[in-house]
Amino acid sequence: MANHSATKKDVRQSSKRNERNRYYGKTTRNAIRDIKAIEE
Repeated sequence: MANHSATKKDVRQSSKRNERNRYYGKTTRNAIRDIKAIEE
C-alpha cells in the first residue's frame, strides 16, 4: 500500500485513467465493429 501522499494521489489518478482508457477503447472497438458490419 502507498505511504506517501503523492503516491496515493498517483494511485487514484492511474486507476481513473485506466477506467477511462478502458471505456474509450471498448467503445471505439464496438464502433469499428458496427461500421464493418454495415459495410458487409
